[in-house]
Amino acid sequence: MKRLKGIEILDIITFLITLTALFLAVSGSISEYVRPHHFRWIAAANNILPYTMVISLFILIYWIVRRSWALLIPIFSILINTSTLLSIVQFRSDSDVLSLKKEDIIKVFNYNAQEFSSKSGVNIVADISELILDEAPDIICFQEYKNIAYPFPEVMKNYFDTISYRFLEKRGLLHSGLAIFSKYKILKSGLLNLGDNENSAIWADLNTEQGVVRIINLQMKINSLSDGKIEISNLSEKIRLLLDNNEKRAAQADELNHFIDTTILPIILCANLNDTPSSYSYIKSKGDKLTDGFREAGSHFGGTYNGMLELFRIDYIFHSSEFKSQKYYTIMKDWSDHRPVISELVYQN
Repeated sequence: MKRLKGIEILDIITFLITLTALFLAVSGSISEYVRPHHFRWIAAANNILPYTMVISLFILIYWIVRRSWALLIPIFSILINTSTLLSIVQFRSDSDVLSLKKEDIIKVFNYNAQEFSSKSGVNIVADISELILDEAPDIICFQEYKNIAYPFPEVMKNYFDTISYRFLEKRGLLHSGLAIFSKYKILKSGLLNLGDNENSAIWADLNTEQGVVRIINLQMKINSLSDGKIEISNLSEKIRLLLDNNEKRAAQADELNHFIDTTILPIILCANLNDTPSSYSYIKSKGDKLTDGFREAGSHFGGTYNGMLELFRIDYIFHSSEFKSQKYYTIMKDWSDHRPVISELVYQN
């Protein structure tokens, strides 16, 4: 029996990895159309799709060096996920941005502030305040906004000449929630129940110069590895919890989609979906009425999660067809476990 050489063994191992990556890539490419309640494992492929794409790229390089036909497999894996890749990376120059008057632009700032405490536990109110002063947004949406411990309303009042804002504390004074700050007068506001007692959304109708606009701010179920207050260490239980969270976000996206479809006003949606652009939650939240501002006007890498090799874009600003995003960018600051995103919107004529 012929003894295999070291390079031949490496080829076999790499080919098995190639086939595994192909399966994950195909599953990831269709996961946005698969409701997690029906096919849990296929839907879960979106959770690791950025990693699958990176692995496929390295596999492609390996087979190119080996001059093997097997290079066609990672090429196929990457091509079938082109739409997802373009939802993470965009290539545009500043020359694509129109020169407009400030009053013609609605500048939207969206940020999961992690209760204004950095990953190292440092208070980041001063840093965020300085950023807001520099960026001068017209609308600000926060997730995990903690009101009681910080003087942020005073910061906002100092920033805006007059301010109307809606703040929701979801579970009492010591817990964080959602907040909308706006330079525009709030005509009406409310709470949107997403079908459970863990997550919700708030909305406000804003009286802008061009008409009334509905701003929606939400945070979907996180991929926590704790069940309530109990940290889970068992691998099988962690996987079960991740699959359960996919189902919860899908149900929340269904509720959000219905709310958006029944709204007749122009819409701006600021969202921490805790899910990738290849997920059912993303597709359902965006629906047929909304456009992903990053896909329309983003540039460079759009990852917003500060961790996991920073490959994940899970924070978004969407808008309805009445608007066009002329500029969209991520602020590369490591304050929270998320990064702020900003979209400059203009009304379509």
